[in-house]
Amino acid sequence: MKIIHLLLGKANPNTMNGVNVVVHNLATAQLEQGLDVEVWGITNTPTKIHHKFDYELKLFQKKKVPFFIDTALKEKILELKVDTIVQIHSAFIPEFFAITRILNKLSIPYVVTSHGAYDKATMNDKKIKKSIYFKLFEYKILNSATLLHFMGKNEKINIEKMGISTKKVLIPNGVEKINLNSVDKKNTNITFLYCGRIAIYHKGLDLLVSAFISYKSHGGKGILKLIGDGPELNVLINQAESFGRLSNSIQFLGKKFSNDKLEVLSSSDVFIHTSRHDGMPIAVLEAAELSIPLLISEETNMGTYVRKYNAGIVLENNNTDNLEK
Repeated sequence: MKIIHLLLGKANPNTMNGVNVVVHNLATAQLEQGLDVEVWGITNTPTKIHHKFDYELKLFQKKKVPFFIDTALKEKILELKVDTIVQIHSAFIPEFFAITRILNKLSIPYVVTSHGAYDKATMNDKKIKKSIYFKLFEYKILNSATLLHFMGKNEKINIEKMGISTKKVLIPNGVEKINLNSVDKKNTNITFLYCGRIAIYHKGLDLLVSAFISYKSHGGKGILKLIGDGPELNVLINQAESFGRLSNSIQFLGKKFSNDKLEVLSSSDVFIHTSRHDGMPIAVLEAAELSIPLLISEETNMGTYVRKYNAGIVLENNNTDNLEK
């Protein structure tokens, strides 16, 4: 059996895009198990690759017109044998509608891993546009799939309420064992850390900054570090700076990957992730792997595991008052 991972991107693990990180790790792990696995990516720059990999990686040109796919990609699909299974990563991508139509004609099974795209809060973002698109295209993709894979139970429940009858499975994200030399914590003050995309509403970063400033103004100790980048980085920096001298306790570290990121993680005291909606953030798993206490929202889909293993605190309500407390 051949496994094809299909995504928008290049499966580059050194990126802020969680889907790319997950696909790279899945394909690498499956290859190590002796499975026949390939990664197919749709991208604007198929000739540029900036990461190391051992699996077969095929990149195809993204067309300017939605719902059209590269001729080379179509030809590769037509070459697939019936013992192939395609794992489609993410949702609301027009190319996937065109591809699944071909797969259906060839009787080639496919699995959809949505990575949190069908969570209720995510669906409410651009609600009208997504609702129309879902009824016209996503509904057909999901109902023709062999299996739907979810990382969080809230997303699975939401899809069930939308009348999708396809078989569903709940399997959380995971991370490989992290081999990192112990870091000597020289902090004389407690260090709180966030790591992830700088997407203010999505990741609840406005809540985090506001709560931390309030915590400091009431005599709280420590510093807040944020690893990450995104188009809203300057907006968040300006929000922090608007609090004057208290903002000196907030440090924006930019993008960090591999050991550089892990060393900052391991030197921190508390890892914070206050997403308003999410799939299952890899950075939260990495922090847990490094035995760092977690302070997270229920919306990270990690709450059940954090409570079960006494790995930190899950916010009952994701707001500034609770977070400050």
